[in-house]
Amino acid sequence: MKSSPVVLGATTYVVSGRRVLAVNAGSGTVIWRSEEGFVGSPASDAHYLFVLGINGSMHALDIADGREVWTVDGSFHENASPLAIDGLVISGGNDGKLRALDSTTGDERWSATFGGPVTRSAAAEGDVLFVGSDDGVFHALSATTGTERWSKTTSGTHFATPAVRDGIVYVSTGSSSPHELLALDAATGQMLWTFPAPADSSSGMRSPSVDGGSVYISGIDAGLYAISRSHGSKTWTWNGAVVTEATIAIVGDSLFLFGADGNAYVLDGTTGVERSHVPVGGVVAAGTTVAGGRLYAASDEGHFLAIVGSAP
Repeated sequence: MKSSPVVLGATTYVVSGRRVLAVNAGSGTVIWRSEEGFVGSPASDAHYLFVLGINGSMHALDIADGREVWTVDGSFHENASPLAIDGLVISGGNDGKLRALDSTTGDERWSATFGGPVTRSAAAEGDVLFVGSDDGVFHALSATTGTERWSKTTSGTHFATPAVRDGIVYVSTGSSSPHELLALDAATGQMLWTFPAPADSSSGMRSPSVDGGSVYISGIDAGLYAISRSHGSKTWTWNGAVVTEATIAIVGDSLFLFGADGNAYVLDGTTGVERSHVPVGGVVAAGTTVAGGRLYAASDEGHFLAIVGSAP
């Protein structure tokens, strides 16, 4: 179940077994489930749920009952889960296009064509989108029109989903080589610093999470690193487990992460010291969502989890 949950009020939505499930966030009771045929993580504008189909299509479902509102055929990539922003649904595909669809009708509002496939999700700050294409170029575009603001050619060939905060965009070169975490000025694309992957992350690094002072990023088949936002140097390393692809969740001064050993871990965000861990009944390898004092996640074994409080 590699899907990040969406929480809207008292309902959580997640893709499991190629179906979309609407689950009561308090009790875990299933409210409705769709027909089969979906992948990835959903997005929502609080009216519709947007989710990718197994054949590269994009679908809008009514959040109340799962009724399909519209469908758009295409070549959307299953790992480029949609981004819903300002009446648009944005996702990329194997054809090298980033497309923006009208969230109400599914009509295409704009598309941008790159030199390689778009295989990860875009991130946004204000009206600007940030996304990489698999020709080693990282792009900033207007979310309204798709007009390119700037592009940056890198030494890598593949990007993870970026994170953006306070005018700086952070992106790793994913599973390409060389493996680096890049910090770029969101307005200009100027390189601010780079962090080379440590030797124990020779297979690459995943998508980062960011708080006021640090960037947190895990290595593929490795642990977790805290990187100073101001100068790009490593402040601590945690090697208590191989960290999965699940997003590092930040709650106050605590970090929530999941290990390939089937445990959820809570670390002190300042020091990297482990505060607690607990088995969760499977490997969680997709995104997490924090809402209403709970951390929601889904395991590969089909378990949907709600972890209550500041620590498991």
